[in-house]
Amino acid sequence: MTEQQTFSATALAIAEQNDRFRTTWGADFSVPGQIVMTRGVADLSPAAKAIIMQRVQTFSVFNEDNDPYGDHTFGAFEFEIAGNTYSIFWKIDLHEEITFSSPFLSVQRWFGSSIMLTPVASTCIRWA
Repeated sequence: MTEQQTFSATALAIAEQNDRFRTTWGADFSVPGQIVMTRGVADLSPAAKAIIMQRVQTFSVFNEDNDPYGDHTFGAFEFEIAGNTYSIFWKIDLHEEITFSSPFLSVQRWFGSSIMLTPVASTCIRWA
C-alpha cells in the first residue's frame, strides 16, 4: 500500500467515526465524546440551538475547501430565525488521553471527540 493509499484509508476511517459521532449528536457510545459550544451559541434561543443541532447532524457538503483531508472534521452554514441570520462554524477534534496538568485550569483525562460550535462573530479561546 502506498503512502497516499494509507492516508486515504486513515482519512476514510476518521470520517466514518466523525460522521457517526456528529449524526448521532454523541449518542453512539462506540464513539465517546462531548458537545461543547461557545457562549455565542449557548446564548441563542432553544429554537435556534435545535436548528443548529439538526443542521450539524445532517451536514453533508464536504469538499476540498472545507474538508481538504477527507476526514469530515469541519463544517459551516448559515441559518435564519426571527429575522436574524447566523453563520455557524463547527469543528470536530479528537482528544487523546491528556497526561499533563496546567496551573491555569483543571484538565480531565478522557478519550473521545468533541464538536465545538462557534458563531463566526464570536471569539473562542481554546486551551490545548
